[in-house]
Amino acid sequence: MPNQQKESGLSEDAWETLSACSVMYKIIREYNLNDFTVQGNLYHELTAAIVYQQISIKAAESIYKRYRDMVGWDYTPKEILQYSIEDLRSVGLSNQKASYILNIAEYFSQRPKLEQQIIDLTNTEVIKQLTEIKGVGVWTVKMALMFYLGREDVFPYEDLGVEMAMVKLFDLSEDRKQRRKEMQEIAERWKPFRSLASFYLWAWKREN
Repeated sequence: MPNQQKESGLSEDAWETLSACSVMYKIIREYNLNDFTVQGNLYHELTAAIVYQQISIKAAESIYKRYRDMVGWDYTPKEILQYSIEDLRSVGLSNQKASYILNIAEYFSQRPKLEQQIIDLTNTEVIKQLTEIKGVGVWTVKMALMFYLGREDVFPYEDLGVEMAMVKLFDLSEDRKQRRKEMQEIAERWKPFRSLASFYLWAWKREN
């Protein structure tokens, strides 16, 4: 057991908590989290989350690469505001997503200290703050909490990949409302490492 914990790269507490779930134990032994790294820029992470919404990972990766090839890899909110919706659509973004990306750029350009302020807020406070932006929903902010702030106990039950993985792994209800309730009940046993559990579910889903 100690060797497996070390090989997983998890802390002892995270290993003990997650491996107590028999399904998660099997996934931990099979997959690693090398592909899931914390990003260094909240603004970029929110923008990326918009791009990745409701499309396949492969399609999103392609669009996001074209987007960053166009705007640069160190783009600022003010620089993005120089682009039109038509410019953003040219890389494969929908009209709606292009509009949301400009909304995020406008919000951040008006609040130059927002990133520093966000760090000291609770998860609930971050969600309340950032969902003020039109087009930024709870799922989008949860992605930022996980991938930018590195918060370990976020459970994005709204995420299609997480949902599809859990449906296959846990034989959940066909009724979506009931299914999401079941998802959250199962995830209770993963506290306070629900973000890590979600990373493992994504890793499993990519190959299944």
